Amino acid sequence: MNVTGSYTIRQGEKILVKSKNIITNLGEAFFINRAVNTEFDPLQYIVLGTSSVRAKKTDLTLGNETFRKKAAIEVNWNTKQILMYVSCTLSEILNTSEIGTSNGDTLISHDTYERITSEDIGDNIDSVEITYVFDFSTSCIRKGWQYYSQGDTGTTMNHVYYIVEENRVIRIFETINRTMQHGYHAVQDLQELKNTKGAYYYDPFSETLYIRTLHDEDPNSLNISITTQ
Repeated sequence: MNVTGSYTIRQGEKILVKSKNIITNLGEAFFINRAVNTEFDPLQYIVLGTSSVRAKKTDLTLGNETFRKKAAIEVNWNTKQILMYVSCTLSEILNTSEIGTSNGDTLISHDTYERITSEDIGDNIDSVEITYVFDFSTSCIRKGWQYYSQGDTGTTMNHVYYIVEENRVIRIFETINRTMQHGYHAVQDLQELKNTKGAYYYDPFSETLYIRTLHDEDPNSLNISITTQ
């Protein structure tokens, strides 16, 4: 299981901050333990602070916490996301430069951003909305690729292979050896894939993943890992 986090601080239509965060070491332990240990308190709070010290995986608290509020939480099972929402006043957001999430005692995620000043904040809206999103994904090596034939003519697509994949594909990489991985890049359609090595195309309507490997090899003979959400 992979967990990534991102957040947006918005005043009306104006985005004040939008960035990704780090998941702390304790945060990773929190998500893992929640799967097996019901004694852990749930994810609850969005916290803000005024420290500008760069966030680290080993952080236990914000540098200087000034704001803590229980968030409204929504789970989207289709996209495998946890969404957290809070509102704060302009005075609460002013001069902040760090953000995180907490279950009460544990700092689960943390990031720092450029300090929000009065010049950044407009004067026509007196509240700020914060949206925090956790994305969950899984990665595994896939086999069972089939050679793709185009239409009724049976003509092939230049070493394009496919498999059925029900979940949205967000990353593909080939493990060449224990120390080297090569990421494949996404293309827009099958025609582009036909002319591009080391790439993939995912069709969400047919739930089909197409791939062309780096050296036009059969992907069943390679270690091709797919990350889905």
